[in-house]
Amino acid sequence: MSLPTLAIAIAVVYRAADQAILITYRPSNAHAGGVWEFPGGKIEANETPTDAARRELSEETGLWVDSFVLWKTHSHTYPDRIVVLHICLGQTSKTAPLSDPLVLHRWLPHSALLSLPMPAGNRAWLALLPPQWAGFVESGM
Repeated sequence: MSLPTLAIAIAVVYRAADQAILITYRPSNAHAGGVWEFPGGKIEANETPTDAARRELSEETGLWVDSFVLWKTHSHTYPDRIVVLHICLGQTSKTAPLSDPLVLHRWLPHSALLSLPMPAGNRAWLALLPPQWAGFVESGM
């Protein structure tokens, strides 16, 4: 029996003012729950990974980022499914709290991310994120 494969868009949002990256807490009752993650979710039919990242970010946090670039694609096999992660990078200047007070989120520096409990699928690429993104998204690198 083959495992179902899910295409997931991941929104990694950088805030240059304090060189912080947005993460949210995955509820304990969710698949691979009880850990920190980047906003994101399933890519819908006729949706690009960057469009899905923008939509999921807005739905989960109320934050809108105009421009995302697809940075990397990474596959990870869990016991019950395969996820193909389309990691999209974006930047924001927003410093106010996000719109949904029920969503637990944090803006953390790059160096703090590696010590957080996160889904296994994030571990392979997390250390590759650029520590400072000045000009990174604009250049499409």
